[in-house]
Amino acid sequence: GNADVAVLSFYSTAQAGLYSPASGVIHALFILPNAFYNYLLPVLVKRDNHQDQSAKRADSVKVILLFTALGFLLMLGVAVFAAFMLVPLLGASYQQSRGLLLILSPIMLFKSLSFGFAALIVVKSLQAKRLLPQLIVAVLDLVLVVLLIPSLGAKGVAWAYLLSELLLCLGYWIILIRHRKEAVSEAG
Repeated sequence: GNADVAVLSFYSTAQAGLYSPASGVIHALFILPNAFYNYLLPVLVKRDNHQDQSAKRADSVKVILLFTALGFLLMLGVAVFAAFMLVPLLGASYQQSRGLLLILSPIMLFKSLSFGFAALIVVKSLQAKRLLPQLIVAVLDLVLVVLLIPSLGAKGVAWAYLLSELLLCLGYWIILIRHRKEAVSEAG
């Protein structure tokens, strides 16, 4: 959720006012990888039931490449928007949100990859395994936010959010790697 904004506003409404527009832009853009996820998931499930292992691996690679490309384009788009268009379009009052948006821009890559990994996790019926990384990351994010706000303010919240999304992405990737290793050991 937006617990980071709520915690930040407890410390400083001014800092929350700087952070909220930047995180809002990032959250709004999640609709794009989510749309790809929602479109591809039924297709992948249907195909997975009728494919051999090599075709399943090829589909997995294509999914990850698609979500990587989408995430990279979104990350680049956010960075370019923040660097060159945010202030001219929205005004000088957004100048301080600009740096926060630049910090947050890699989240688009991490989140997009997470959607791709999540699609593969669902196809392989491993949804329950997603709960542990989600719980760990949620707790870690809250702890980091509380620890970083006094010294870094909104920038600390942005860095905590960035790290949390990276760790969640890595957690999903680890689930898939472990599943692959288990499948190989069972087959061999």
